[in-house]
Amino acid sequence: MKTKLFTLMAAATCLTMAGTPPVASAQSDSITEKELELKQKEIELEKAKLDSQKAEQLAVEKAKVELAEKELELAKARQELAVKESATQIQMQLSGDVLFDTNEATIKPDAREKLRQVGVILAAYPEGAVVVTGYADARGSEATNLQLSKDRAEAVKTYLMNQSGVKDERVTVRAMGEDGAVASNSTAEGRKMNRRVEISVDKPGN
Repeated sequence: MKTKLFTLMAAATCLTMAGTPPVASAQSDSITEKELELKQKEIELEKAKLDSQKAEQLAVEKAKVELAEKELELAKARQELAVKESATQIQMQLSGDVLFDTNEATIKPDAREKLRQVGVILAAYPEGAVVVTGYADARGSEATNLQLSKDRAEAVKTYLMNQSGVKDERVTVRAMGEDGAVASNSTAEGRKMNRRVEISVDKPGN
């Protein structure tokens, strides 16, 4: 009887022990899943951090390139317009023949690139006061030449406002007519030099 009882107890013990591993395995699998989830979250956070840093770096590089492009464009405009610079002002001069047809105040299509470059320079001094001054040669009456020089200066102002975003309150228009000649009106070349529009912009602090 004792032998039979012992045998039953031993068998029960073996069954109990046999049932233990699946429980431990389930616990082990559960822990692994949690660890995997945490690891996945860590990886995703790290990836997001790297993406953010990459985006910031790209933005910095893009800004550097854009700044370099603007500086190059400004240098090119200054060179092609033969800019004159003093301690207080930037001065540009455009031939009337480049801007307008004879006795007209409508800007020619070929003049648009030159005026775009003027806009580039004005944009570099966004707070500076701008003066657009029109001149004429001595052909025609003084009154006619004065009005033509005014109309041409106004046309340049309007173009700069519409195409380059120059604010109206920044710009003053002056009409000189025949006054302010820089060459003799007795020759074609001299008259060409006298037909012009001058544009100036004040530097900061002036």
